[in-house]
This record gives sequence, C-alpha cells and structure tokens, in this order.
Amino acid sequence: MSTLYVTQQDTVVRKTDERLKVTQKTETLLDVPMLKVSQVVVFGRVTVTAPTLQALLEHHIPVCYLSAHGRYVGRIEPALSKMLCYAAPNTVPLLMRSARWPWRGRWSVAS
Repeated sequence: MSTLYVTQQDTVVRKTDERLKVTQKTETLLDVPMLKVSQVVVFGRVTVTAPTLQALLEHHIPVCYLSAHGRYVGRIEPALSKMLCYAAPNTVPLLMRSARWPWRGRWSVAS
C-alpha cells in the first residue's frame, strides 16, 4: 500500500466504483484502485468529493490537507471504533456550546 500525493492545483479526487480518479476539468490524470492506497495527501486547491471522503474513511484511509506550499492544514482520520460515532442526542450541541464559551462571553452551556 502506498500514499497518494495530489499536488496538481484545481484538481478533483473522486471515487468511481472502487477506484480513485484524479481529474482536472475533463482530463483524467490518475486512476488507481482504492485498495492500493494507504493514505491521501492533498496540496492546496484540491477537491475531495464528499462520497469519496466517506469511502476513504470506510476503508480506513486517512486524508491529510496541506497548503500549496506544504504547510500542514489538517487531517481527517477514520474512527477507531464504531462506538465513537454514537452519542446522546443532546451531547454534541452542549459540547459545541461549552467549547465556544471561553472565547465568546455570551455563550453558555444549555441545560
């Protein structure tokens, strides 16, 4: 398994069946089986479609975002366990509000 680096600006990474295609306008730049990819690293203005991102995460393939010059922007990792996705219905909004509270004085934790 290997890392897929997408450095060409204004390209799109999309899933077609069980393959990853990197396209620019109508031209296909790369077509690789998803099973051969262990990680995707994108530089700058590269779009990863939502269905592609979902498929990558389902296959436990992380996606790393870098600026066009290689500065780290962020990373999307697959869940370690299915249990991480399950939470009580009111938990997420409470955590979001409480996380904002120290920076924005008007926010408070709802009861």
